[in-house]
Formats: sequence, C-alpha cells, structure tokens
Amino acid sequence: MTAENALESTVSCPVCGARTFYVNQNGTMIFFSLDSTGRPAGVAPPDAAPALSADTLINCAHCSWSGTVAGLLAELRAKE
Repeated sequence: MTAENALESTVSCPVCGARTFYVNQNGTMIFFSLDSTGRPAGVAPPDAAPALSADTLINCAHCSWSGTVAGLLAELRAKE
C-alpha cells in the first residue's frame, strides 16, 4: 500500500475534514490517524503506542472537535 492509499483509508474529522487526531496519555501528546476500524496509523512520536478503545476521548489536531473513537466512526458511517 502506498502512503497516498494509506491516507485515503483513514477517517477524517466530521467538522474540518482533517485526518490527524491526538490524545494526551501520561503527559505525552500522541498524534495519529485512524483507519476505518479505529486502529491508529501514522503515529507520532513514532515510538508511542496510543492506548485507544471505543470510549477513548480523542481530539482533532486542526479544529476544536473532540469525541470518542466509537462516536467518530458512527458519525462517519451515518454520512455514508
């Protein structure tokens, strides 16, 4: 899979369309994209491993949107 295809398979923010989200875990800001099943991809810093569950609160890295992983996936599926 190319980097371009990987980006196309990630979900986007329902407000601004950005594909980068973040969480603050143990004092570390972890940035990532999410695939359509809610798994993180493109994690930064590269050695970080975000602990995500359906109920994890995540934030858009480009606007004020925040919500859970499950809520984001449900909202995006409803728009399909």
